[in-house]
Amino acid sequence: MQGKQEYRVQPSNSEDAPPERVEVLSDYDLLMPATYMPMALIFELSPDIDRMKVVEQLKAGLAVTLSQYPVMAGSLKKSSKDGGRLCVSIKKNSTHSFWAVWDENKNLPSFEEMNKRDFPASLLETEKITTGDFLAKQLFSPLGDERDDEVPVATTQATFIDGGLIVALAAHHMITDGPGLNGFLLQWSENSKALAEGTPLPTFDLKNLDRSPLCANSIPDAARMEELNHKVKAFYHKTDPTPPLPPDFKMPEMTPTEFHFSKRGLEQLKADAQPTEGNSWVSTYDCIMAAVWRAVTRSRLPMHNPDLNLHSTLLHAVNNRMRADPPLPPRFLGCAVSLARPEGFSIGELVDMKNLPLIASGIRQSILAVTPETVQETAEWVAGTKDKNTIDIKLNAHMGLDFAGTSWQPVTVYQDLDFGFGLPKALRSPKPNWDGYIFVLPRRVKDDPEEGIETCICLEKSCMERLFKDEELSKYAKPRGL
Repeated sequence: MQGKQEYRVQPSNSEDAPPERVEVLSDYDLLMPATYMPMALIFELSPDIDRMKVVEQLKAGLAVTLSQYPVMAGSLKKSSKDGGRLCVSIKKNSTHSFWAVWDENKNLPSFEEMNKRDFPASLLETEKITTGDFLAKQLFSPLGDERDDEVPVATTQATFIDGGLIVALAAHHMITDGPGLNGFLLQWSENSKALAEGTPLPTFDLKNLDRSPLCANSIPDAARMEELNHKVKAFYHKTDPTPPLPPDFKMPEMTPTEFHFSKRGLEQLKADAQPTEGNSWVSTYDCIMAAVWRAVTRSRLPMHNPDLNLHSTLLHAVNNRMRADPPLPPRFLGCAVSLARPEGFSIGELVDMKNLPLIASGIRQSILAVTPETVQETAEWVAGTKDKNTIDIKLNAHMGLDFAGTSWQPVTVYQDLDFGFGLPKALRSPKPNWDGYIFVLPRRVKDDPEEGIETCICLEKSCMERLFKDEELSKYAKPRGL
């Protein structure tokens, strides 16, 4: 078979479902931008594999998984009350759009070509491995519409390439974060494999659906909201509309690039970034974020020529699953992240060559500052916001001097995700045309003793060219896939 085919996959228990049910989103869900978050998994397939059998296997497992995570077959809509709060409508006939695509025109490189280049995200163009307008709005980009009413929660596309398969799942970011998408994918793979092998389906924890630990216990009064406005650092109430773009505006070219920190490079980085005073400890993640934030800021200086006494903000995701009260299960589907923010660094301090340990320590302190108390305070702030549509992230990353990032290191697809035709060879975010962002990726399994940690850095083209030449970053990491 060739071409493309859409399948509308219903939850396997849809016959017993009510005409409609509504899933209310948590306070934390409402903090996320109205964009879609895609994950792409790349598998190697044997030449003689029955591809239609693979499609049927994926569909069968997906139907069961949708019965367990019904929101993934629903659509977002705005409530008529509570400040336009978003919720998910799940109807008896709700479906999940699953596309199977056979790349007969070779629009995508072969598995072998991608493997030789370490699967650069730049080769995974979103319009080729996803279907529909799900990714029309890119994170932090001024282009595109943030549609948030009557839009599908998620979509999936399975694209067969020469020698392999790309499974791309895109879910609305107000429905889930990266670890939540990981949990859904793992459950889907286990269901698919069990059905294919005729073994019992894996168990499912209903607590994966309980969003209440990420909701406020009460709605604050005006005095309490004033107090919370000073405590919540990463978000604010946007009261003025975004000014229109000039008629002649042209989006600068973005060049997302993988940087690999080898084992030897990581050892050197941790040694160089270790705080020299006190008993402070910094993680490998802290060191990577510090080195990249510093290098990215240096690469942007010629473009902006800023006052070095001004500040650059870093916002990075911290998983709240073990910080919530009660703690959330590993496969909880929802947004359970805080955005941590190191405090008090001017641009001059940030780029100073001697300050790598200081910046790494600041990042560690920002993570330690996220506690069960601050998780509840942020939820309370959202609950006290009358118009939820005014909530926005306090960041100027796109063509600015701020920086943001997330870690997918808790994602366990390389160890655990098997639909029945083997583990994935690579996990990527399809070509993220963003500026000022980093993904810290899980360790990929390779026959190389120096294989360390991959990152994907998203940056404007001229800044990326300067980043390639950054003296400090080059000691620890090298670009891949060029």
